[in-house]
Amino acid sequence: MIKSANAGLNLSVVIHEIEKQVAALIGHAQRGEKERVFDISRNLEKIVRGYSAMIRKSAVKETILSSIVEMALENYEFRFSDHTISIFDNWKECNLKAFLAEAESISVLTNLLDNSVYWLSYARKEKRKISVYITDQIFGFNSIIVSDGPGFNIPPDVAVQPFVTGKPHNIGMGLGLHIANERMRAMKGQLLFLDKNEIEFPRIIRENQIDSAIIALCFPKEK
Repeated sequence: MIKSANAGLNLSVVIHEIEKQVAALIGHAQRGEKERVFDISRNLEKIVRGYSAMIRKSAVKETILSSIVEMALENYEFRFSDHTISIFDNWKECNLKAFLAEAESISVLTNLLDNSVYWLSYARKEKRKISVYITDQIFGFNSIIVSDGPGFNIPPDVAVQPFVTGKPHNIGMGLGLHIANERMRAMKGQLLFLDKNEIEFPRIIRENQIDSAIIALCFPKEK
């Protein structure tokens, strides 16, 4: 049930983006802009492939975390571009592994990225940045840490409760973080809200101040 709900939340975003991409595709095709047609066609293929990866059944097994980050970032590449968001990551240099279910983990990370996109856009920041940082700094776990500029406006223990949202005018269903938390627990992992002093971020993340809202997806090193 939790997995279905999580997939449903992500599906609404996917459908919205597909509609935008198809509208753009038609416009470029009518103007005879072949290169742009090819570009958008490739984007649509990535969207479908990425969502397929999130909804297929997967078992818990030892998995390299960089593959989870790569797929999630690829899923949202078009959204980052659309909202002019710069991404700071280290997945290409990282070979840490953990025990997780691939589809569920991609879906949970995608959900966090969606939250970051929303809050950065809502804050109307000129320079929008998100950090996705893989680390072994949390004892017993290898983790994917998502951080961005705006901080949290509700306590962490409240944020993971169902039907609770910090978004203005109660936008959304208030299920995203609750579902993410339940999925992590099901994989014997943890979803943690961290202070910037609890993690030693790379210098580039600190200098760009991408460390106000920090959530760690902590996956167990051992089954």
